[in-house]
Order: sequence, then structure tokens, then C-alpha cells
Amino acid sequence: MYIKYIIGGAKLGADTANKAQFFEQKSEMLRYFTLHSTESGISDQRLCEHEVIVTLTTFGRRLYDVYLTIESIMQGSLCPNRIILWIAEDMRGKVLPVTLQKQMARGLEIEYTTDIRSYKKLVPTLVKYPDAVCVTIDDDIIYNFDLLENLIKAYNEDPCCIHACRVHHIKVDNNGYPVHYNDWDWGAGSEEATKYNFATGAGGILYPPHSLSPDVTDSEAFTRLSPMADDVWFYAMALLNGYRVKKCFTRNSSGEDYIQNDSVQAVSLNSTNVAQSKNDEQIKAVFQAYGIYDILKSDLK
Repeated sequence: MYIKYIIGGAKLGADTANKAQFFEQKSEMLRYFTLHSTESGISDQRLCEHEVIVTLTTFGRRLYDVYLTIESIMQGSLCPNRIILWIAEDMRGKVLPVTLQKQMARGLEIEYTTDIRSYKKLVPTLVKYPDAVCVTIDDDIIYNFDLLENLIKAYNEDPCCIHACRVHHIKVDNNGYPVHYNDWDWGAGSEEATKYNFATGAGGILYPPHSLSPDVTDSEAFTRLSPMADDVWFYAMALLNGYRVKKCFTRNSSGEDYIQNDSVQAVSLNSTNVAQSKNDEQIKAVFQAYGIYDILKSDLK
């Protein structure tokens, strides 16, 4: 408990001036646990009516830092039933970093799959474990100690919604069409379920079993329509299936109860999408193909 308290004790993301120093302090602590802990990082505890899987992916040089993300989950107030790290098939047979090998001895599962970019974090898990509660996380984040606890609590209170920590509010024009992505109200999502809540992966997202349309695993479609914006695809697949997003409890009002590893942001899909306005292109492609504009303009909440 003491270890878990130290990791979660500070207000993650609160002090931008000391962000780099804070990240290093947390990294050093998590590095120590990774190298020396022998305690399991998963649990057979029944957290809800379904198995709970934390699922993520990584690539390239991020493979050497992803242990920090994983350890922040392993040191949480609640541990999931499984943690699965998906990496591309071309990595099979290659020697993994010692940090990941040590975490595998404590319950981490590493699986190999077709390289479908960031979609690897969720789609293969949905295919292999369709009846599980899936919690997606990003590989460049150190999460607060109670991330999973807050998501599971929210899910147990309302199992008919997708729950997320960082949620944008989709702003629409007078005709009901979304304005440019960069003009949405970032981090201002509602704690009420609404079609205007847009979950973003960085904060952590909980997907109930079968909450996404069966089309979610259509790799031909998502690689063609939204190759670099999995959040857009998953949002659309939720709306098609009648599910809405709710923002769960976070200490930070914008849902940023985490620290981001800025050293890997040069290879971040999100930073590329935002800087080059790529999200707007992919939103238009997905929304047109699946009738999402009609849902947004309808009287449905």
C-alpha cells in the first residue's frame, strides 16, 4: 500500500513547470519496481462481472520505455486480471528488453499481431477476448495509481456506457456538423452520457463487452478511412452500437491524471494529427461512411 500511495500521491500533470523533473522522479521509482519487484502485477480478483484486461501496444524505440506505463498499472490500487502488450509480428523471435522480461514473470502477456498501427492496442484483444472488459492505455504515459479503480467503479455503476478519463466535447455548427477538431472543447466532456462526448486514448478508456459495432475489427475499412486516428474509429463504432461515453472521476478537471513521456512525442500519431489537422480528414471519412453525421444531427442524445 505504501508503494502505491507514493506513486499516486502527487497531482499528476498539475505542475507543468516541473513536468520533466516530475517524470524523472516517477520513472526512477517505477524503474526500481520493475527491476526488483517479485509481486504479481495482475490479480485473479473479480473486479466486475467480466474479466478485466488492460491492453496496449507499442512500436520502435518506444518498446524500451513502455515498461514505465505497464509498471504504473501494476502498482495501482487495483490490478487487472490480464495485461496484454501487442507488438507487430515482425518482432517475433527478437530479444525483448529485460524490463519487459521481468514484467512477463509477474503476469505481463506479450502477443504478436499484424501491424495495424495504433489499432493493435484494442482490435486483437476484442477478437481474442470478446467477452472481456477492455481498458486501453497509451504506451507513453505514466498513469495515476487509481486509474483502473476509477474506471471499474464507474463501469460497475453504469455498465451500459463506455467510460473514459479524458473526454473532449464535440462542438457543432448551426447545421449540426462538427466544427474543426482543434476547435472542440478539449478535456471538457460531460459526466453524463452523450453523443457529444469523445473519448481520447491518452487518459485510459474502458470498453464494456460488445460495446462497439462488429465493424470495429474491419481492418480494411479503418486503415483506409482512419489510419492514424483510432479514437475517431472507436467513437464511431460506439455510436453505431448505441453506446455513449461518460467521463469518469479524475482529480484533474481535464482528465489528465497522468504524466506524458515527452521524449517519445516526436513519433506520436496524436501530435502529428493535431499539428497537421489530419483528424479532420479522418473524421469526415469515417462519419460519412457510417452515417455518424446523421446521428449527431438527430434528436438522439
